Amino acid sequence: MFNNTIISILGDNPLSSSQKNITVDLQEYSGETIEIGDYEFEITKRIFISGIEPLIYVSRYIKIGFKIYKILHIKEFDDYMEGWIYELNRQPEMT
Repeated sequence: MFNNTIISILGDNPLSSSQKNITVDLQEYSGETIEIGDYEFEITKRIFISGIEPLIYVSRYIKIGFKIYKILHIKEFDDYMEGWIYELNRQPEMT
């Protein structure tokens, strides 16, 4: 069921200004860990986007409410995208 969560797409930096707001389906998720270099990131949420959004890609940041997440994995399908996101342990101070 689509839960209509509004996210802000930021740039390649968690302090970037919002480039666009879109509505996604946000779901809790567990069981996947992504390794990047010497670091492991546990995926706790994923987003589903209706259609293909060119501003959503790996290494981008998004904001949901007052929390910043990094996109670590994207799967594109014919008519939607799935993104695995990681909540930053240290939330940047937004000015």
